[in-house]
Amino acid sequence: LYLSADCVMYYEKLSYSMNALAENFVFEVKWLRPNLKSESLEVLVPRDGKLSDLRDKAVELAKKKFPEDFGMSSDEKHTEPLERVRLLAIKRGVIRAVLPLDEDVAKYHIPNGSYQLPFEYLRAEIVDSVESNAGENDLILKVFFYHAGAYGSPSTSEEGYVPFHIVVEAKETGADLKARIAEKIKAKRFGLFKLKRVVFNTQESMGNNMISETIEDDKIVAELDWQHGVTQLGLEFQNKPRNYSSFYDRPMKISAS
Repeated sequence: LYLSADCVMYYEKLSYSMNALAENFVFEVKWLRPNLKSESLEVLVPRDGKLSDLRDKAVELAKKKFPEDFGMSSDEKHTEPLERVRLLAIKRGVIRAVLPLDEDVAKYHIPNGSYQLPFEYLRAEIVDSVESNAGENDLILKVFFYHAGAYGSPSTSEEGYVPFHIVVEAKETGADLKARIAEKIKAKRFGLFKLKRVVFNTQESMGNNMISETIEDDKIVAELDWQHGVTQLGLEFQNKPRNYSSFYDRPMKISAS
């Protein structure tokens, strides 16, 4: 092995053996907590395993790190915890798909240096009791964030936004849904936003080519045209946040007297 004089070598202490590394794929899975904060989990899965194995291993790690996330309401106690956890593929801040658990993990493992897969990361999350008990006339929508056109074309590539699912009740208006979402995401951190019915031109172009329509306060949201697979609920924010690691981590201007 030849290294030039300006090379720097790093080493990392692993929590698993090199033999385990040879026999397993290593996945970095995001775990979505109830407060919409994502935490990273490093998951080892046999190379011939299924996505169900990846889900199960992720849940096992999450239970150790975040046991409080697994509290169950009385109507969920008959449900196995694993049955309440799903895997999602996410790209550019948009939920691309809920993944079928019977597929091979090898299909979703990204080799070093490869960017060919149609997602940026996988996320595991608990399906909450509101969604699991949704009525037949209720609507379950995928939600994502983007910025108003005043700052250029709407973009879903901004960091700090976590897409999620929300249940829309059969007769819920735009105003009621907006108020509920504002409470869920603590909207004061982000500023004013509009609800948009966003249609992506194709499933593959999510985050690039899309058209949007404002959902007025008096509209019954569930009665709008929500095309399966290519239509999502967009939260169009009017102010573009500064690019800091935290919305509270902002520089202060100090004047000398």
